[in-house]
Amino acid sequence: MTSFRSFVLVVISLALSACASAPRPEAAAPVPLVVVSIDAFRADFYDRGLTPNLKRLGDGGAHAVIHPSFPSLTFPNHYTLVTGKRPDHHGMVANYMYDATHPADPADPKAAYFTKEKSGDGFWWDEARPVWVSAERAGIASASVYWPGTQAEIDHTRPAHWLDYDKTTTSNDRVDKLLAWMDLPAGQRPGLYLLYLDQVDVIGHKYGPDSPEINAAISEADAAIGRLVDGMKARGITANILVVSDHGLTSVSPQRTYFLSDLLGRDGLAPDARSDPRYELIYWGSIALVRPLPGGDAALDKLTKTHFDHMRCYHKGDIPPRLRYGHNPRVTEIVCIPELGWQVAGLAIDQNLGNHGYDPAYSDMNAIFIANGPGIRPGVELQPFDNVDVYDAEMSLLHLRPEPNDGTLGPVKPALVP
Repeated sequence: MTSFRSFVLVVISLALSACASAPRPEAAAPVPLVVVSIDAFRADFYDRGLTPNLKRLGDGGAHAVIHPSFPSLTFPNHYTLVTGKRPDHHGMVANYMYDATHPADPADPKAAYFTKEKSGDGFWWDEARPVWVSAERAGIASASVYWPGTQAEIDHTRPAHWLDYDKTTTSNDRVDKLLAWMDLPAGQRPGLYLLYLDQVDVIGHKYGPDSPEINAAISEADAAIGRLVDGMKARGITANILVVSDHGLTSVSPQRTYFLSDLLGRDGLAPDARSDPRYELIYWGSIALVRPLPGGDAALDKLTKTHFDHMRCYHKGDIPPRLRYGHNPRVTEIVCIPELGWQVAGLAIDQNLGNHGYDPAYSDMNAIFIANGPGIRPGVELQPFDNVDVYDAEMSLLHLRPEPNDGTLGPVKPALVP
């Protein structure tokens, strides 16, 4: 009997030890969370009288202007919105990047270069843990329609439901894909939904922020939000909804462009040259990430010592501290930052009339934050805040502990139901 009792105690002790050491998922959020991004929806687009559905959500919940992180580009800020980290800390420092530490791939000589087509490579995303990874690990299933990063395996985890990006998919079709996951049986239904709408950005680049075409795109995005809200109501689904944008938009012109090869002198370059042997341009437009090539360091160093009326070029370590940018290894040695509405390129630039990526201090880069649902107090207008603070609000609404990040819950807390 004594031996049997000892055996039982040992078994119980081992079981308790296993329970203590194994990670236990936290309780699922009682209310689902839906996060929608309208790419390039500038804050003042909300006041053009074109967004009745967004207005209803904002008036019935909370609304604020948010400041993007630098550079105010799509991939960096979408990852900031779901990690609370600035681009310098989460590693998505631009929409296109170079990282010499990327594992070599004999089939891809450009393996060390990030492009939008490589969004499924977790290597580029693994410097931070986004909200959906935390949710999945806590037992809350997540679903994403095209949110940047959800195509990749991050920290050995993907959303339960995700899709490869298809730019031809309409806004309404994207909403319908999300609603289809809400039709799953209750036990299989996600608790976190992410939706990415990009038509405002696509049209805004081509036609500019003051065009009739972008007004139509704003109305289309608002109609998609209405379709989502109506679809949820028809299904009897109550959720907390956050509608955000990653950045704003401003007018640009090819005539307001600095060309690096002109600044350096085109002597020795063929008239139809496609590249310059002194540098590799990793990113260009509202910001230039310039990688010096062998023999080009001295010429590029001169750029940092030259006064330009509408642009400054820096060694990465000299970028103004307030931009919180330049310490990540993926930031190139030379970074050129134009004033609002000016651009920088290498040998040529496209004919777009709208762009973003500029200093977040410019009001044209301001984005939106709208929150509505049972976890949100109605009729709250928040003071402007930085977009790093959105992540803590997401985690609070999911009842999850946030990962270490650059934001705080403070600016959003007045809108949250205790």
